[in-house]
Amino acid sequence: MSPIRAVSVAASALAGVTLFTSLPAAAQVDPNRFLDQFEATFGKFEGFRRSGAKGICATGEFTGSAEGRALSTSSAFSGKPVPVIVRFSVGGASPKAADNARSQRNLALQFNLPGGETWQMGNISAPVFGAATPEQFLGRLQSLQPDPTTKMPDAAKVKTFAEANPEVLLLPRYLASQPVPASFGSVNTTGAYMPLASPMPRATNNSANGSSNPQAAPRA
Repeated sequence: MSPIRAVSVAASALAGVTLFTSLPAAAQVDPNRFLDQFEATFGKFEGFRRSGAKGICATGEFTGSAEGRALSTSSAFSGKPVPVIVRFSVGGASPKAADNARSQRNLALQFNLPGGETWQMGNISAPVFGAATPEQFLGRLQSLQPDPTTKMPDAAKVKTFAEANPEVLLLPRYLASQPVPASFGSVNTTGAYMPLASPMPRATNNSANGSSNPQAAPRA
C-alpha cells in the first residue's frame, strides 16, 4: 500500500474533533430530512450515495509526523503506519458528474487505529462549506428543488433564499474562481466542517460506486 504522509491531514483531524459539537435542540435537523431533500432536489440514484455519488476508493497508510505528535497524543501519530481507506469523489448527487467541471472535490478518510479505534474524516476542496448551519443547508437544498411543472428550480425562490442567506454563495463563488483540477493528486483539501448535532446515517453502499477494484492512493 502507498504511504500517505501529510501534516494537513493531522490538522484537519483535530479541527474536525473541535467543530463537530452538539448544537441547541432548536438548531438540530433530522438527518433523514436531509436524505429525503437530497432526493427531492437532485433525484434518486439507486445504489449510490446522496452526495458525492461519483467516486473511487483506495487503500493506503498514514504515518503521523513529529508535528502531529506535538499536537495530539492519539495513536494515529505514534510514528507507525496506520491503515487508511480513502474515497475520492466529485461533489454532487449524480453518479455521472463531469470530471472537467469547476465543482467540489471530496476526500473521505477512515483511519483504522490500534485497539479497534476508528477515525472518519471528510474534507473538501474549498476553505468554506456550502452553509453555516444545518438548517441553512437544508433550506438551500429546498430552494433548489425543481418545480413539478417546469422541472427546473424556481429562480425567484433561489434568489430570495440566497439574498437572505449570503453564506450559501461563498462555496460556489470560490469553486468558480478555481481552475479545473488536473487530478485528485493536485487537489488541496481542508476540513471545512458544518457542525452537526448528530452523525448522518451510514449509507447502505460504502463502495466506490462504479469501481470494485481499490486503487493505490497517491502520495501526498
